[in-house]
Amino acid sequence: MTMKQKIGFFFAICFLLKTCLAAAEPFSIQAEPWKKANQLFHQDSRWVGSDAAYSISLGKNKTLWLFGDTFINPKGTANRKGAFFIHNSIGIEKGLNPSRARIHFYWRETDHSPAPFFLNSSLKNNWYWPGNGILIKKHLLLFLMKVSRNQKDPLGFKILGTKAILIQNPEDSPLKWKWQSVALPPNHQGLLWGTGGIFFKRKKLYVYCPKIAGSHAVYLLEWSAEDVLNRNLSHPLFWSRKPVFLNGETEFSVNYFPFLKKYIEIQSIGFGAAPIGFRLASKPYGPWQKLKIIYQFNPRNSKNLLYYAAKAHPELKGAPLIITYASNTLYFNQLIQNNSLYYPRFLRIRFSK
Repeated sequence: MTMKQKIGFFFAICFLLKTCLAAAEPFSIQAEPWKKANQLFHQDSRWVGSDAAYSISLGKNKTLWLFGDTFINPKGTANRKGAFFIHNSIGIEKGLNPSRARIHFYWRETDHSPAPFFLNSSLKNNWYWPGNGILIKKHLLLFLMKVSRNQKDPLGFKILGTKAILIQNPEDSPLKWKWQSVALPPNHQGLLWGTGGIFFKRKKLYVYCPKIAGSHAVYLLEWSAEDVLNRNLSHPLFWSRKPVFLNGETEFSVNYFPFLKKYIEIQSIGFGAAPIGFRLASKPYGPWQKLKIIYQFNPRNSKNLLYYAAKAHPELKGAPLIITYASNTLYFNQLIQNNSLYYPRFLRIRFSK
């Protein structure tokens, strides 16, 4: 072997060792329930449970929470007997540590009865569920899932697509918000715009969009801040031709995690008492590592229960990584009677090298 070949061989070995060490991810993970933080969602005896739980930083130590189907009991008895069932609600959290923060919930009133905060008046059996969103230059971009009742579907509903809105005055009380629709691209691939991770970096908006059907393949799109403020997302700066990863979920988060110096995706895995998983990447478009479990539920305590909609909340404080997931049941009577269910629950995640 010549000296040139020996030098080439040496650098090849160094590259392989570096790659293997990076892939090994030499860190440990400790995930634990954060019961004190769970009390955040029990502060209003009229707001008695919901799911989804997207969060968006509004600055000034305030966080917007977006919730899906919600129980509202106007009598304030802190239970679901006689409660109204609306398809979305929101909350404004003041303080960044959920174990000490205060929250104010918002919904609307129609004919003296609770109504969704985001109303869909186009058809009687259509409604909005929340997607993700982001604050850009004092304007709030939100994505909403368009949903229709469908008796032929085992779950009783069908997700039709997505609507985007831009709120001009998010610093005001939510009941005074003014918004306008945002143009979206032609959706030939059947994607859900903005129900996955969203973040803003280097003057670009990164939005992860899962396919509605099939294996929830996830695509990445990019827009400029000017596109958002002009309410025109019809022409993305970038649209991944192939999925950036497979086996995503309808709801998930993607954020940069400084401790690991990587992007981290958080999601539930499958149906039922679904474990919570994560995957990592050095760049927004990947390559993404294999999905791994970060938290597993005890099957003995999870009979007939549903755990889903896991996502991270990087704007919150109290742990290096904070995750929520939704809790539900297969039986509606149990949902009405068991007031410990159907509130978002917190997990604290710690990493050590």
